[in-house]
Order: sequence, then structure tokens, then C-alpha cells
Amino acid sequence: MTPHPPTPIPHPPTPQPGDPPGPITPADPPPQEPMPPTDPPRPAGTARPDTTPAEEWGERIDTGRTIARGGQQEGDVPGSEPDE
Repeated sequence: MTPHPPTPIPHPPTPQPGDPPGPITPADPPPQEPMPPTDPPRPAGTARPDTTPAEEWGERIDTGRTIARGGQQEGDVPGSEPDE
């Protein structure tokens, strides 16, 4: 079996005088409008509380537990069975 000669890589043609211009791209894109804030505005002088991801996770677990228990903090919840 004889080896094949290498395939030449096609190059774009060299522009010649009188050729139409290629695609024109702007040097700088037009400025975009700033995105509105996603959080509601806070009263002046208040700052967002700094919480760690673990603290936020704990708060979510506590909130979910309170919702699941129907607002009760202790005792049996109606519809559940006590552990035996």
C-alpha cells in the first residue's frame, strides 16, 4: 500500500484591489444597560446580614421543619405516628 500525499490546507484568498470589503465588525460593542438589582431596596443604614452557607442551610432546615410540623415546636404532630 502506498502512502497518500498530505492534503493541502486551504487558505483564504488574498484580497485584491477592487474586491468588496469583507464583513465589518464594530471595534467596541454597544454599551448594555445595567441590570436592575434582584434584591428589594433596603432602608438607608441597613446592610445585608452576612451568613455562611452552613448557617443559611441550617435556617432553611429549621424553616422547613417548622412548616412540616404545622408551626408546632414540640410534641406530636397530628397525622404522624410516635416513634416506638
